[in-house]
Amino acid sequence: MSTFASHFNGGGAAISSEMLALMDEAYRRACNSINAPLSVQKLIAEKILELTRGGELDPHTLCRETLAAWHIDGTC
Repeated sequence: MSTFASHFNGGGAAISSEMLALMDEAYRRACNSINAPLSVQKLIAEKILELTRGGELDPHTLCRETLAAWHIDGTC
């Protein structure tokens, strides 16, 4: 499995290493929960970035809300 950072281009935004670690944890939880193929992993990363920019910082919540966006009930 890839990492969150492998899908992140930043769009010119600077992200701290702490923030990147939180997003990577949520990404790994979501991908592992559904055994996501590479094509889906990119969508997961994009959704986590969107939610993080909206202010969510809890990896468990990021995972849960990411999967819920596609009506998937995964184990985060």
